[in-house]
Amino acid sequence: MRLYLSLFRLPRESQQIDRVIEAFSNSYYDQNASAFSERDHAYVLAYSLIFLNTMNHNPKIPESRRMTKSQFVKFNEKALNPVTEEQLGQIYDRIVKAEFKTDTDEVEKIYNRLSTFSVEEDNEVTSKDRLKMTTHVVTTGDIFLKYGRSGSPHEKYVFLLEDPPRLCWQDKKRTGTPRFILTQHILDVEIGSTRTKVFQKYNIAAELDDRCFSVIGEERTLDLQARSKDVRSTWVKYFQLVAKDNARRRDKSEELSLIHICRCRRIERCRSRWSP
Repeated sequence: MRLYLSLFRLPRESQQIDRVIEAFSNSYYDQNASAFSERDHAYVLAYSLIFLNTMNHNPKIPESRRMTKSQFVKFNEKALNPVTEEQLGQIYDRIVKAEFKTDTDEVEKIYNRLSTFSVEEDNEVTSKDRLKMTTHVVTTGDIFLKYGRSGSPHEKYVFLLEDPPRLCWQDKKRTGTPRFILTQHILDVEIGSTRTKVFQKYNIAAELDDRCFSVIGEERTLDLQARSKDVRSTWVKYFQLVAKDNARRRDKSEELSLIHICRCRRIERCRSRWSP
C-alpha cells in the first residue's frame, strides 16, 4: 500500500477513491489469497490503512481524536481473520511512524508551482496581495455589456458588495434591486466570447473577443463584455483569485471526507463483525 500510494495522489472524489482502493485490494488478494479468508478482507484492510494514515497524520485532526493502537486492532482483528493482533500492531506502528506520501520529483514540483499562477498574474506577488490590488476596482464597479439567455445584450452596472460577499449587476442607472452571484459560489472565469452557451448564441465580432469574459457560478454564468481589454484583464484577475481561494476552501473541507468514507464503507461491509 505504501509503494502504491507513493506513485500518485488519491483523488478527492469519494467514488474515485473507492474504485482505486477496490482495484488495489482485488489485485492484492489475487496475489496473496492465503493471507485473507475472504476477498472483502483485503478491501477492508486497505481502507483501514488509509483511515489510520488520515486520522494520525492530518494536522487538522486534534490529538484527542487520533486513533490508538488498541482501537485500530479492535476495529480490524475480528473482521480480518487470520490477520493477527501482533500483525495489526506492527502495521499500526509503521504507519504512525511514517505516513503515506507521494514521491514528487523535481519536474512535478516545478510544474505544480507554475500551475498555481495564471498567465495573466505576476508570480512575484502573493494571491492575497493581488486580491487586495484589484478588489477596490471591482467594488467601485463598472459598466459592462451583459449577454443573457434571450433577447439583446444590455448595459449593466456590475459591482461587488459585502456582507455577504456577492457579485451584483443592475441597470446602468443603478436603480432597482440588483441580481447577484455569491462569490463563494464562483467556480471559474473564462476568457473569450465562445466559451459558454450564452455567448455562443451571439455572433460577436472577432475584434471584441478579447473584451469578453464569463464568471462561472454553481448555478449560472455571468457573461460580460468590457469597454476595453485592460478592464477585462483586471476583472478576470480578480475572479481567477476568487475561484482559486474557493477551490482551496473546498479542498480543505474535502480532506476529512476520507474519514467519513472509510467509516461508512467499514460499517457497510463489516458491521456484524465489529460487535464486541
